[in-house]
Amino acid sequence: MVIKKIWMAALAVAVMTGGWQVGHALGTPAPQQANDSSNWQAPRGYGEFYQENGTPNMVARQGYAAGFTQGESDLSRSRNFDPSHAKFYKDVPSSPKGLDRNSFVLTYREAFAHGYTRGFNK
Repeated sequence: MVIKKIWMAALAVAVMTGGWQVGHALGTPAPQQANDSSNWQAPRGYGEFYQENGTPNMVARQGYAAGFTQGESDLSRSRNFDPSHAKFYKDVPSSPKGLDRNSFVLTYREAFAHGYTRGFNK
């Protein structure tokens, strides 16, 4: 529950500060902004699946990072490989206003599964 609250707070900050690139998440180019999270450190393997070329894909970033963390956690607890069992896979966070929910869910879950796989297979 605490992780969900932290994640939602981070999402709210990203939306309010313009760090969320809605157009890019929908597959259309979004303008570059000064506060585009350029200091973000991608979890290992992110670049193999997502080439951003200067425009952050916040949906993929958040899904991949959540999946990577969950995969590492499951590995450390000797759990079976199963990205779809995770709460953050099943209960995808709310999408920002104006962003197509179906596109958000599909992109988030795909990124989560990639991140989970990478985190689980250290």
